[in-house]
Amino acid sequence: IYAVTVWSYFIESDEKYNYVIKLLEKAKSKKLISALCRYFDFNTEKNMKNEVQKILLNKLETIKTEYSIRTIIGTLVRIRNEENIANLKKYIEIQSPDFKEMVKWEIKINVPEIERGKIENDLNIK
Repeated sequence: IYAVTVWSYFIESDEKYNYVIKLLEKAKSKKLISALCRYFDFNTEKNMKNEVQKILLNKLETIKTEYSIRTIIGTLVRIRNEENIANLKKYIEIQSPDFKEMVKWEIKINVPEIERGKIENDLNIK
């Protein structure tokens, strides 16, 4: 499944996202979650962003490996939009200071420099 996921990343087809989202919901392997998260970024369709954010926030409740948490946070800051930033902010507000530092780092490596200050401000983690 991992190999097919990585391979299909380069196929231009909107239909593949239905399968990717279903697979993301069920994924438990950090390697597979990481591969699936590559599919989503700032240019992802708005409704899909909201659905992916919901899935990933739920995954944060069950996944405990730092690697997977970082992958999920990186994806969440990449897919941000005005609608889902509030959900992410609420989640971050109830986390530890270490978690907030992790979010800052993921913003640094996943968000263009020109937008970093705004997203840090929107998430209240400056």
